[in-house]
Amino acid sequence: MARFAVLITVLCSFLSHVYSLASTDTITSGGDNTRSGYMDNHNMDPAVVGSSAFDQLWTTQLKGNYKGFTEQTYAQPLVYTPPGQRQFVFVATMMNYVYRIDAITGAILQFKQLCIPFLVSDLDGCK
Repeated sequence: MARFAVLITVLCSFLSHVYSLASTDTITSGGDNTRSGYMDNHNMDPAVVGSSAFDQLWTTQLKGNYKGFTEQTYAQPLVYTPPGQRQFVFVATMMNYVYRIDAITGAILQFKQLCIPFLVSDLDGCK
């Protein structure tokens, strides 16, 4: 019984470190379980989207360069809003970099290369 009480105490101490998602954060492809891409809590009014007020906020030059090739991103970026903090965009690239970018300014806040990149031409010896 004493071990059970210790286990409960340890589990409860971890709960204080769990963060919940903000109402605009998504954890699925397309933003919901149907993968439709429609998010009714973003209030994307067609009149606003079609106006000159709706525009690209920023462009960021990523750091990766391998054998003269620059980075490309094909994966959907992930947007995360920690409680009480600014929003972040997480991007994974074809050169095995992961970036944490400020969602307002586009500034790269952190990045890490997960492994050495390679090109399809690097696989020629595998035929």
